[in-house]
Amino acid sequence: MKKKLHLLFFLLLTFNLFGQSVDIKRDAALQPEDYSITGTASLEQLDNGNLRLTLSDNFTTPRGPDVRIILNSSVSGTGGVEIVNLSSISHFNGALTVDVDPSVELEDYDFIVFYCVAFRQLWASGEFGD
Repeated sequence: MKKKLHLLFFLLLTFNLFGQSVDIKRDAALQPEDYSITGTASLEQLDNGNLRLTLSDNFTTPRGPDVRIILNSSVSGTGGVEIVNLSSISHFNGALTVDVDPSVELEDYDFIVFYCVAFRQLWASGEFGD
């Protein structure tokens, strides 16, 4: 049942993204902190003004109990805006696209941070280019 809900959630996110083109894009190469990670994260502003976060096809990182993706002004697990809990959707490799809260602007945050809340452990990060 849980897998079906995750699939439905993914399909709904994907359905909402059709027909929209990217106006502006900021990329971040993901860098390990205490855990290995590969791939790229992109913040994309769509032609309708919405913002989304995309992880590349080659994204991979070890599984963790409570790994969250946070947009932040620094490489820190505190402050910033939580985008998604990777552990709750069991997504630790491959492409992923999620909508970002409408209150967030493209230039608000310079870093993507992967943080394990359960162990207060910095997982990985990346700095968005201009």
